[in-house]
Amino acid sequence: MIQTYEAIVDANGTVRLLEAVHLPMAGRALVTILEEGRSTLHDRCSATGTAIYTLELLELLKSRFATVDVAIKTIMAEIERLKLNQAAEQERLERAQERERAIFKKLQRAADAYNELLQTIFDL
Repeated sequence: MIQTYEAIVDANGTVRLLEAVHLPMAGRALVTILEEGRSTLHDRCSATGTAIYTLELLELLKSRFATVDVAIKTIMAEIERLKLNQAAEQERLERAQERERAIFKKLQRAADAYNELLQTIFDL
């Protein structure tokens, strides 16, 4: 599950979360650097009220998930392309199997004719 936390990144690149986070195990994180000089959402919540804070949080999440949406759409397009390739490969395989069955039938008829000829020769 994706969780979003607000943090501050200092000039050395050290990330400091603004709230305590307890995770069952270590996890990966994506860090987005916001405009310089912008106050934290928590500070703005105190100054402007919860409704504006909620709207700003939604905007922040929307911008963060916009790239996720693009990634998902790209992955879905790739899956569709692979499905089409798989269907084409399956069709090619079925045609090859059909040709193989036709060749086998011809070989079987030739073997039957050969056995019949041998039987005729032995009968003489």
